[in-house]
Amino acid sequence: MTIYRVVDAPEDRYLFDESLRGVLKPPWIVGLRLGYVKNFGEADFLKVGVLSELVVLPGRSNDIVRLGRPPP
Repeated sequence: MTIYRVVDAPEDRYLFDESLRGVLKPPWIVGLRLGYVKNFGEADFLKVGVLSELVVLPGRSNDIVRLGRPPP
């Protein structure tokens, strides 16, 4: 879980947060991630996983939901 508060940002502007990749209305943005990886084979030569992410944007009408594989 990640919670950011942006200080000294104009309240009448939207900002892009590069770490969570979302456009927010200051001052808050919240990110939640849940993932699972399963190892297979001798010495774990194969790994298969899934990752889900929810980015909550207070002050905006839509949140962001992402599903996919974990980064390498």
